Amino acid sequence: MDIPIQIADYIATLNESDWKNSSVKICTHDLSAFFKWVEKNKPNSNGEYWLNLERKDYLEYFIYLKDKNLSQANLKRIAAHLNGMLRFYELDKKVGSLSIRKQDKIIDSKDLITDQDAKTLLASITSKKGLSETQLEMHPYLCYRNLSIISLMLHYGLTLDEVHSINIQDINFAQNTLEIVKDTGKRTIELSSEDKKVLYKYFTDIPALSRPREYTNEPFFLAFSPRKLVYWYDNARNRPKRISKVTISRLIENEVERSGIKHAARAIHFRNSCILKKMKLGWSNEQLLSYFGLKSRQALYRFKNYLKEQQKIH
Repeated sequence: MDIPIQIADYIATLNESDWKNSSVKICTHDLSAFFKWVEKNKPNSNGEYWLNLERKDYLEYFIYLKDKNLSQANLKRIAAHLNGMLRFYELDKKVGSLSIRKQDKIIDSKDLITDQDAKTLLASITSKKGLSETQLEMHPYLCYRNLSIISLMLHYGLTLDEVHSINIQDINFAQNTLEIVKDTGKRTIELSSEDKKVLYKYFTDIPALSRPREYTNEPFFLAFSPRKLVYWYDNARNRPKRISKVTISRLIENEVERSGIKHAARAIHFRNSCILKKMKLGWSNEQLLSYFGLKSRQALYRFKNYLKEQQKIH
């Protein structure tokens, strides 16, 4: 096997050590594969230029390997060989130790909600079945608020935090768009005309005095007083009061229970199902990361593994 000139000294040292010949061959193979990737993906890294590679470059290589679906054992072995090379050339202080974290659990049916259960849940929210007299009084005020919240999670994979933080200025009813603003950046989601109508009905049904003022950073989803049957208004801040995250969690639990579906679905199940649907449609890694605001491809592996397992079954 040809030994990359960059690591000839390192491999020579291994041959002189108590390493077995087979172990040296495997190490040489792993490091050769790494340098082939470097030559292809990192221009000007040939010769001694590779010594300037940074930690992010090595992490990028592992993303490449994971996309090739290498096993956890193989990834750990490659990391160990790279770490040995880095120590030999005294690059470990600059790059740090490379480690492979335990793979995320493969999702299963318990982590998802079926299309039929989602349909049943959405239909139940606007119905009056199973409501007490007190709940029947609140229903006209809350059904479209709750339907809007759960629709955004089911259809667009929004997290509970993202739904909670939506302001009225983030929604453009004329263009059917919703902007998700986070510390890491913002992304724009195109709403279906059906979902836009649901959100707009909730918004326009709010009494004018309590309604968030358009083009402001006032909250879109509002807290509600069951006793007074009014949306809370924060007089001290002169603005409507935002719904709490706890209330969003509870309303999801209540609506799921009332719908009668067997699955105890929560926000994470809605998001998981949405991501999986887009993946089945053939969306690229970049599209998925951008659309769902994910930080790295690592978050996609559990979904890819799930689809592989499903393909084996069928």
